[in-house]
Amino acid sequence: MYFLEDLLTFLENKLEIVNSQLSSSVDGTLLKGKRNGKVMYQWDCRRGGTRTRESVTDNPQMLNELARKEYLRQEEKIIRNDLRLLNMIKDRYVELSPDNILREISGRYKDLPMEFFFYGSGVNNIGVSGSEVKGSGANSCLVTGSEAIGWANEPFQQSTFRPEWKKYVTSRGLRVRSKSELLIAERLYANNIPFR
Repeated sequence: MYFLEDLLTFLENKLEIVNSQLSSSVDGTLLKGKRNGKVMYQWDCRRGGTRTRESVTDNPQMLNELARKEYLRQEEKIIRNDLRLLNMIKDRYVELSPDNILREISGRYKDLPMEFFFYGSGVNNIGVSGSEVKGSGANSCLVTGSEAIGWANEPFQQSTFRPEWKKYVTSRGLRVRSKSELLIAERLYANNIPFR
């Protein structure tokens, strides 16, 4: 959702800049025609309440100003359309998070423990293979994959410090306090590294 809010902010700021430039641009529009097989440009504007046309074929500065004004008009049109669409998306967007998914689950599943909904919550699903080295130097010892799995699945007392701060949920249902913890947990899951 953050990318969407950043994009909305960017477009709103850009719209302000475009509108500011448009308000200070020349009045009128550019007309294009042919005379004797040659392309001719005219500046169509109002002066003193009267509509006038002035040849600007040989005036590159005025051609540049009128072309820039048309560019800004089209840019404003696209930005306004994008803002309208993005605001519609923002109003309907549901972040793909375990909390939001669990809210959508029907009543017959509501009484099941939360860990039932997540892959890898049981001992047999962690899938650590090989072995890991625990400790370092002379005190190091080899820990097998099954010992690591057993260790990770042993009951342990989780921190009770500020449980309301645990607002992020991993793909396996573990509640954590920060996005950093969430990313670390997901990397550990992805590499089949047990932790607690």
